[in-house]
Amino acid sequence: MSVDEPNAEQHCLASKLKHYCALFMELKNLQQNGVLCDATVQARNTGETVKVHKVVLKSAKSFDSGYDSDTEEEYYRNTSCSDEPVFEEVYPPQDKMKHVAEQMEYINTLRRRGECCDITLQASGIPYQAHKVVLAAGSEYFKIMFTADMKESSMSCINLDDAAKQLDDSQLHKVLDYIYTGEISIDNDSILPILLHSRYFQIPTLTNECQDVLIAQLSKVNCCGFYVLAKCFALDALKKESSLYIHDYFPELKGVSHDINLLEKVDFPQFLQSDNLGQNCAPLNKCESRVLNNVVEWLSSANFQDASELLSNIRFTLVPKKDILEQYKVIQSTGSENSKSALNFLQNALEYHKKLYEQPLLQAPNSQLRACESSRVCLDGVLAPDTVKLPSMCFHAKRAEELKENPKDSSDKIRDPFHSVVLLNGFVYVIGGTRQTAQGYSKEVLRYDSRLDTWITVAPMNRERGDFYACAIGNYLYVFGGRNRRGVLSSCERYDPKRNSWDQISDLPEALYMMAGVVENGCVYLSGGFTEYDAVGTTSKYDPEKNQWEEIPTFMFKDRGYHVMISDGQGHLWAIGGVDNPFAGRNVWEVERFDIEDQMWNYVGQVLAIQPFLSVQRLNAFLDDGGRICVFAVTNIDHSPLMRYDIGQNLWEAIEEPVNYFEIITESG
Repeated sequence: MSVDEPNAEQHCLASKLKHYCALFMELKNLQQNGVLCDATVQARNTGETVKVHKVVLKSAKSFDSGYDSDTEEEYYRNTSCSDEPVFEEVYPPQDKMKHVAEQMEYINTLRRRGECCDITLQASGIPYQAHKVVLAAGSEYFKIMFTADMKESSMSCINLDDAAKQLDDSQLHKVLDYIYTGEISIDNDSILPILLHSRYFQIPTLTNECQDVLIAQLSKVNCCGFYVLAKCFALDALKKESSLYIHDYFPELKGVSHDINLLEKVDFPQFLQSDNLGQNCAPLNKCESRVLNNVVEWLSSANFQDASELLSNIRFTLVPKKDILEQYKVIQSTGSENSKSALNFLQNALEYHKKLYEQPLLQAPNSQLRACESSRVCLDGVLAPDTVKLPSMCFHAKRAEELKENPKDSSDKIRDPFHSVVLLNGFVYVIGGTRQTAQGYSKEVLRYDSRLDTWITVAPMNRERGDFYACAIGNYLYVFGGRNRRGVLSSCERYDPKRNSWDQISDLPEALYMMAGVVENGCVYLSGGFTEYDAVGTTSKYDPEKNQWEEIPTFMFKDRGYHVMISDGQGHLWAIGGVDNPFAGRNVWEVERFDIEDQMWNYVGQVLAIQPFLSVQRLNAFLDDGGRICVFAVTNIDHSPLMRYDIGQNLWEAIEEPVNYFEIITESG
């Protein structure tokens, strides 16, 4: 058999030997049950009589030069053996089949000579001599024919013309050769006839060979056709592999595979409902538009029957408005009476895009990007509070390694940024002016949608500010304090995406900037920060439901600002880094832990006296998969290592490997 692989010869030999072993195991089973036996032999010492198959007996003794084919029974009786009949020579067990290939080759030689043949198969007037027992061992069809109570079991010639009408009789000799040799040449012209024969005559090993050939040929052009073929003939391996291929390349099938229209409606959900659909296609943020195109094409061929059922699996949040409009026009142009449900669905999809600012509130599990891993992202150096799903080949997102190769794209600036980064249902908000826009203190708010890799500007804050704390709670964004050209701010604001507007909320108990914050149990905790002239060690809690501030009665051990605060998810908040004065302050080495239940600060230890803790600079912090606190600098990250803190061991270590994150570049950058 020809297999398009570098190790084709080894593959063929292994496949052939596997076939021989399986055939001989079945021959042994038939012999042990006395089925189709046509010879009797006797053990030398015990005289025990055993029924065997003459053709197998001949093949076993063909290796001995003294063997006489006309007196095989006498030869066997006089051969040295124990009281146990030596069937290991005739029907070797699976672990001792060293001569099985030679035996089968000899049996095939006997077939070609017409020796020991007890059946003739005839198709289209052409006779094919064979051995019943070998056919029965290799084909379930012949096994039933020759061993069940059927008239063919006693016939010496069987007419297969009825089968030939259903099959290609020109391939019958190949199938018979395969039973005897385990070899067959399969090309594009013969694959289907041979597959039909293997199914008709119930030869599983040949069916598997055909499946292997088809699987090796899978492509975007034929995967749908192969999938339909596999369903028709119950070819499990081919169905599985072709299904996976369709799944992985579904967005790219239109225009390549016209066989997509062969799929049935029941086939689509397994693909369309998958979070990893099109995982081998690029760019992933364009895939959903292609998925929509493919489904509309199929619906058009099906006259839009039950269109809404299929279209409901399309993630319209991932399809740009212009692409939805294009498909709307395509469906509308068909004039089909059944297209109303499809048009209604697309109309609803367009409504989503009309509600531009409200989109973060309209998300659902099936609105997320497919086939994407969640990644840490920074905006002009500032780390987002959680991971974000990013599509491949994203224009606005660049790996940190790329920034080193392109310094003009990096955030290696002189001063730290003033802005904050907040996530709301997968949308990234940049609040305040970035260094890329060179605005310093700003009211500006930008929003990035990784699904479509697009930026928009939303309503600005009521007051320009920088060095503030920002977060998302529920369906709102919050900003607290900060400073601007007029001084330190106590004002706080809340953004409502539904109305695209900012509202004033309760002021901070004290005007502060560069304080650290954490959202825990639906409330905001702020610690430390700078006033106009000094650092503080206070802690405040904001309840958004009540729009009220609560001042925690205990103070931090060290007054500080410019630090980070992070939750360990175990009821504790950790304060790390910072300086003790806004003007030429000293570094704060102490690490403190706040117990939320006890509302107490505890001294834990100190940071290492190395970068990024040696300089007055803004810090990023996150928990890694092992629950360890990781801290790195917002600015000049290449000049300081990632610091990692093991909470359980109270141990800091410097990690020289680069921080794995994406930098998202704003439109204006």
